[in-house]
Amino acid sequence: MIRGILLWSLMILGLFIAGGCTDNGETGNGDADTDSDSDTDSDGDSDGDSDTDTDSDSDTDADTDADSDTDTDTDSDSDNCVSIPARIEAEDYINYSESDAINEGAGCDRGDGVDLETTQDNAGGGCNVGWTVADEWLEYCIDAGDGGNFSISTRLASDVAASSIHIEIDGSDVTGSIVAPTDGWQVYSDVVGVGNVAIGAGTHTMRVVQETGNVNINWIDIGSGDADTDTDTDSDSDTDADTDSDSDGYELGNTPVESNGCGNSSPTLTSGPHNMSSAGLDREYIIDIPANYNPNNPYRLIFGMHCMGSSMNGVVDSEYYRLKPYDSANNTIWVAPQGYTDSWPWRSDDKDHIFFEELYAMIESDLCIDVSRVFSVGFSFGAMYTNGLAQTHQNILRGVVVYATADYNIYFPENTGEPLAYMGVHGLSDPTCPFWSGQQSKDRFVSNNGCVVPGTVLEAIAGGSHVTYDYECPSSYPVRWATFDGQHTDMPVDPGQWETWAPAESWEFISQF
Repeated sequence: MIRGILLWSLMILGLFIAGGCTDNGETGNGDADTDSDSDTDSDGDSDGDSDTDTDSDSDTDADTDADSDTDTDTDSDSDNCVSIPARIEAEDYINYSESDAINEGAGCDRGDGVDLETTQDNAGGGCNVGWTVADEWLEYCIDAGDGGNFSISTRLASDVAASSIHIEIDGSDVTGSIVAPTDGWQVYSDVVGVGNVAIGAGTHTMRVVQETGNVNINWIDIGSGDADTDTDTDSDSDTDADTDSDSDGYELGNTPVESNGCGNSSPTLTSGPHNMSSAGLDREYIIDIPANYNPNNPYRLIFGMHCMGSSMNGVVDSEYYRLKPYDSANNTIWVAPQGYTDSWPWRSDDKDHIFFEELYAMIESDLCIDVSRVFSVGFSFGAMYTNGLAQTHQNILRGVVVYATADYNIYFPENTGEPLAYMGVHGLSDPTCPFWSGQQSKDRFVSNNGCVVPGTVLEAIAGGSHVTYDYECPSSYPVRWATFDGQHTDMPVDPGQWETWAPAESWEFISQF
């Protein structure tokens, strides 16, 4: 406990020093106890058994390997099948293979030796599976109805590098190795396994297999896949953008889509700071409307989200991460919301998301904006807030640009699986938001957008210049991944250079639409 408090204190200190993107997790148990002689786990508990199965319980399930001390429950129960899409809690397994008959955890126990504990995941989940070793597995019954394509992701934690699982459907590996983040036994992250798995009609057995052990599992999410092949063969001459979610979205260069505020010759919003009430809180924001504003011209709308230690004024002073000078045509309305802290600059409940929705609704009803060209940009905590919005607001946002992002510390809803244009910028040696956290976020939209995943993704190398990689994606939903040899910054500079390259490449990404 003392060690956990010291670690948490150091993390908080590092958070304020480095700019605000450190895991908000508490170190807990969950290490893999392999039952070797006098093994001592990472929590300091001495496990003195000698790998001899002394199980004296009345378990009538088949203990299939007394020599290897592996207890396998081979029961099945079709009544426990879960209709997918669904979230499946790790503890809701129907069959298992476990290395010993003792539950090492506390607070959760099914009496079968599977190691369960009350999870400390700030996203909830009840119980998690821990103390895992290689070749253990858990099985679940899933019902795919009429069948279809499904995405699979997991919520994992570990404290051991390169620890992995994979997931099988009816005995076939459908995900390949899924590597767990290594921020602590109880610091969980959503990890994308695969975006498009064909599962036939009816019931199936899903098995989660520990490849290496040392992976804590909170849940498995099975969502709708990207296999809708509706190509929308409308032959009409409608020149407006097709917003049918079954289509490929807005085409590049689509005709602007006017908001309700278009034609309003007497808007109430003016440039400068404003206040509004949202979700029971007094909120602030700054809006910047072009001086030559024309109520009949739909304007691009860009939100700039501030990081820890900054504010809406800081975003304005930075000229919206130096993007504003690139808007030479003055056809963009810029908005800088102010965070309202409940411990972080952006909240850990959904009130910031409600604020965004209500602020957007007010703007689009009062001013003339192009609702097909709405973007959010942010750094560190501002990137995390933007990333959180990207999970569920694809109906508002055309795309996002995130500098040094992560999926934690803030309110982070489950991803809908819907596509969205995405650009991530991340330093290889970022000590505040680990490089893998940016990769993980980017990969989510590579999957959602139906992009091609190459064998190798070009990334920066130590001592080299930045590398910007554009995935092969549907033109409506591009994904750009820009990496550099550096740490936690939104303004990276290549070796030997004085000017940052990030704003120009970000503006190129935004202005292509």
